Amino acid sequence: MAQSEMKHCADEDASAANAELNRVYEELLAKNKGGPNATKRLRDAQRAWLAFRDAHLRALYPAEDKQREYGCIYPMGYPRMATAMTKERTAQLRRMLQDKDPGEMEEGKD
Repeated sequence: MAQSEMKHCADEDASAANAELNRVYEELLAKNKGGPNATKRLRDAQRAWLAFRDAHLRALYPAEDKQREYGCIYPMGYPRMATAMTKERTAQLRRMLQDKDPGEMEEGKD
């Protein structure tokens, strides 16, 4: 597989992970519709998480000239890390949706 194809796949995975995150988030918002305080706090937490994710990714790749500094790793590494973080957040929201402790580890994962 060519590097451009791998980058395309990594970008598609990141996009799909974002779509799933948004779907679960909207479902959780709908579930909390009766509680304005819960809705506000969830929105605040999600905005803070998105800011954290983006800042964390920038910290992982701080160079101004990313292509020169990181070479072929950056175009695939950035979306892969974004995907992993987004899937983890989606799992947290899904546990909240199921009224489980969002910090609880999934079975079989440490």
